[in-house]
Amino acid sequence: MAVRALVRHPLTAGLPAEVTMIEGTLQDPGAVRQAATGADSAFLLWIGDDPAEIPPVIDALTSSVRHVVYLSAADLRSGLGAGSAVQPGIHAEVERVLEASPSTWTFLRGGGFAANTLEWAGQIRAGDTVSVVHPGAGRSLVDERDLGEAAVRALRDPSLVGRALSLTARRPSPRRSRSPSSVTSSTGT
Repeated sequence: MAVRALVRHPLTAGLPAEVTMIEGTLQDPGAVRQAATGADSAFLLWIGDDPAEIPPVIDALTSSVRHVVYLSAADLRSGLGAGSAVQPGIHAEVERVLEASPSTWTFLRGGGFAANTLEWAGQIRAGDTVSVVHPGAGRSLVDERDLGEAAVRALRDPSLVGRALSLTARRPSPRRSRSPSSVTSSTGT
């Protein structure tokens, strides 16, 4: 299977030599169209925060690819309606535009990513206490390797077309247990 990637800086992207890299940004529909030309499917990780950018980019992407796998947000739920407490935001808008596109889709709704805990690495190495709100609160962290495996399966498995899949760990991990150092709440408790 040939792989093509849209990257900002091909020389520093760190991708294997077998990957064809197209230089550009996700907010540039022309670059997206160039990267998508001739592709059967695409993995989409939306990084923008301007909803006006979504339709032209999705149009450029879906003008070529038949299937899009989109890494969305874990707290989106279908059919919650206007009175819902969930704030769907940009991820819900990308899903909505993809659902209306000519391409098929699969949504991977991921929660917390394990690598995000690396933000504490500097503090821990320095011997500092990591301060977080609600250190005993649990969250299901997803290992990025598992996310990658799910994405590859969603790109290849037609039984996953039109599905929104929740990706979580088997059980929540309290923030306090994610660090070899001391973790306290930001209120000092």
